[in-house]
Amino acid sequence: MLRLTMLTCAIALAISSAALAATDNSLAHYLSALPTAAQPKVVGVRHYRFTTDYFQYDGSGNFTSKERVAGDYTRGLPGDQARWDNVTIANATGLEDTFPTGAPQKYMDGFTYKSERSGGLADAFQPGFFAGFPDVMETKTLVWDSGMFEVFAWNFLDKLQLNQPYPFQVPDTPMPGGGSFHNRRPELTWVGITRRNGKICAVIQYEALFNTLNFNNQGNHISGTSSYWGTIWMGVDDKQIEYATLREDVLASVQIPGPNGPRTMVFNTIRVATLEPLTGS
Repeated sequence: MLRLTMLTCAIALAISSAALAATDNSLAHYLSALPTAAQPKVVGVRHYRFTTDYFQYDGSGNFTSKERVAGDYTRGLPGDQARWDNVTIANATGLEDTFPTGAPQKYMDGFTYKSERSGGLADAFQPGFFAGFPDVMETKTLVWDSGMFEVFAWNFLDKLQLNQPYPFQVPDTPMPGGGSFHNRRPELTWVGITRRNGKICAVIQYEALFNTLNFNNQGNHISGTSSYWGTIWMGVDDKQIEYATLREDVLASVQIPGPNGPRTMVFNTIRVATLEPLTGS
């Protein structure tokens, strides 16, 4: 009986060691380098829900209001098109208040353009791209942010090494109505491997601190600073984005026209955003 027990333990130990070795080899494979092709391996239609909450504070740090902008984002359509549907905007006055049902932004239903794979993000800053849109920056920002996630997920894979920050420079971004957004120095860091939505995913963190902005919105001139950061979960086999987050802190002043001349108002906007696949996507 003793021999049988010892033999059983030896077999179990051998199996366990083999399993650990296989796990170590698998981890070493995934952690050695990211796949370098810039585009997703599987070109298929993906459906996402993009939700951005804006929290508004005055210059003294007092909460004033909050707003939720959300919509359905579809990419991988024929002709490498992307599309928006079911975009809504909801407002609330209390920090802990539940958002009501949002007001539909009908002008965005079916809004279609070339996806970032085909240079759509660059087009999104050209005059006329948002033809038919009202002067509402928040819905345009849905387009810019979704494109930013795809740029950060795909365009620098050959540069990223595990736990090594990769800083880079990008040109100033022209803003509708005049002015620009200056990215001081975005930085990407591949921080590890995890599992999300049943896929092995690379975890890519990004940040861009102390950026400057200067533009016109709804007839008002806005200038200030922005710092933003977040995380992207990207499938290592198909390079599809499985989840993404964005946090932004904007401290700015706005020149408001008045009967006695313009007055300056300082405000602080905190943004919290998530991009997640819709069920079955």
